[in-house]
Amino acid sequence: PSPLFYPDFLSFAEEMFNLEYRGHIYAVGWVIWVVGMASLPWIAWLTRNWFTIGVITSVPGIFLFLYYRALPESPRWLVSTGHTKEAMVVLEKIAKENGNEDKVSGNKLEAMLKNMVLNQEKDTDEDDRKMGVWTLFSKFTLAKNTIMLTASW
Repeated sequence: PSPLFYPDFLSFAEEMFNLEYRGHIYAVGWVIWVVGMASLPWIAWLTRNWFTIGVITSVPGIFLFLYYRALPESPRWLVSTGHTKEAMVVLEKIAKENGNEDKVSGNKLEAMLKNMVLNQEKDTDEDDRKMGVWTLFSKFTLAKNTIMLTASW
């Protein structure tokens, strides 16, 4: 399992499943992670070749790219980037798939999203909204930590 993709999957699962199922989703996710990490020495022992190990451990990551189009974008991310209309469409689809479309009306959902946007704008100033990857290199200590973490992975 790729450590770069795994936390993103858990964040996605956190948003997409009901509160009562989140514990089970996390448990299954961590079991898969542990089995993958525990099997790595066995794979290394069986193959005894770095190239083969790289290929075998990279193949599961290919499936993430196959599901890229099938998975909806995170509603939380869409709201944080100002795409409230798209977030509303995704949330309505989630409610429909969960059988809760009668509990969430379009007006109620729109009011909730507007409230979220207002709270977000109130909590962040103009500089915070312009963050990107290069923000990791904006200060010496932040750049040093970023380089050290990247090198250690």
